[in-house]
This record gives sequence, structure tokens and C-alpha cells, in this order.
Amino acid sequence: MNRSIEKLINDIQFWLRLATFLHEPIKLFLIWILHNLGNDPSYNGLPQNPQLLFQELSTPANQKKINRLKGKVLKQDQLDLLLPPNGNATDSSTFDVTLLCILIRNFTTIPAPMNGWSDKNPPAHDLSIAAFVIRAREWRNFVHHTDPDNITQAIFNQKWLEGEQIINNFGYTFPTAQLQTQSLDPSQDAVLKSLQQYINEIKKLKSQIKTIQKKPAGMNLLTLF
Repeated sequence: MNRSIEKLINDIQFWLRLATFLHEPIKLFLIWILHNLGNDPSYNGLPQNPQLLFQELSTPANQKKINRLKGKVLKQDQLDLLLPPNGNATDSSTFDVTLLCILIRNFTTIPAPMNGWSDKNPPAHDLSIAAFVIRAREWRNFVHHTDPDNITQAIFNQKWLEGEQIINNFGYTFPTAQLQTQSLDPSQDAVLKSLQQYINEIKKLKSQIKTIQKKPAGMNLLTLF
């Protein structure tokens, strides 16, 4: 059954607020880390200036890294954001959380977390920058992989608190209380992006259903997911 925009926003309001948290403070926190905007002396970040960032990513050493990651963790659309084919400037504000985490791990000098980058759940006593980057990535994965209709008030409160604990580090601040209660007006950029993400996920699900319907009877459908 089709839902009006107003009813859709009301039905998935908790998920939508988490998604706007993802598109604003979580993303901005990772940009803060990527460029070392807090001037942390323990590591070197990438330049924030678009021209300088493009130049840095174009160096032979970084080109080698990009080629190594191509097809493994970097997709073509991400490569085009890193090194735009028709320009000489790279704008980090166009990166999503996944790409920011990839860059932080592979193109800054931030030391690995206590149990390594592959650990998806760093221990609570690991307060390293890398550990919080992983927590931000996993927070993003929760939002992307959870059915919006299943987000209850209790889940929302828990994930919101976790989000605040992630971003309130290394000198970065964001008025999350205001974000938690502001109107979910579709004209707002973060809300619009969140709705578009929801629509894209529905399209993917419909595509998977069509694929299943075309498969011969008796096939193990679990192999499709």
C-alpha cells in the first residue's frame, strides 16, 4: 500500500531521525577526523582544501593505494568522488560515511585500534581515534540494515545515546538536542537525503524480489542475500 509522505515520515520518524544524525553529526565528525581539524599532534590527516586534497590523492603513493583498493572496497562512483574525471578538486563534503572511514583508515596516519581495524566491536576501554571511527561505521551499518518500521522509541533512545558518545570526542561538538526534536521537514537537506536512502533501499528490495521470482523452483533463496 502506498503511503503519503506525511504518513511515511510519521511511521518511520525514529529511523528518520537516526538517519539525519548519520547524514549530519556522524558524517561531520568523520570529516573532522579525516582533516585533523582538531590539530591532534598524534597523526596526520588529509588537507581540507579541495585543490590540495585532489593533489594529495593524486600523488604516486596514494594512486597506488587507490588502485589497490579499487574493486575491493572502492566502487567507481567513489573513485569519481576522490578524483573527479572532469576537474582538479576533491570536495570531502560529498563523501558518505563509508568512504570517509575508508580514507581515514588508509590515507591518514591514525594508528590502528587496540584489536585491529577488522574488529567491529572495539572494547569500551579502547578510546583511540580509530576505535571511534569503527563505532561510527558500525552505527551507520545499523541504520542502513535495520527495517525503519521496526525502530521503537527504546531502540531510538539507545542508538541516539551511542551516536552522541561517538561524536563527542577529539574536540568536535554538535547541537544534537536540537536535531533530536526539530521538524522532519522533507525540504531539509539531511531529511531529504534520509528519505532518498529509504526509497533506494525499497528499490533494492523490489529488485531482489523480482530476481527471486525469476529463479527456478527449488532454489535455495538464502543464496540471494
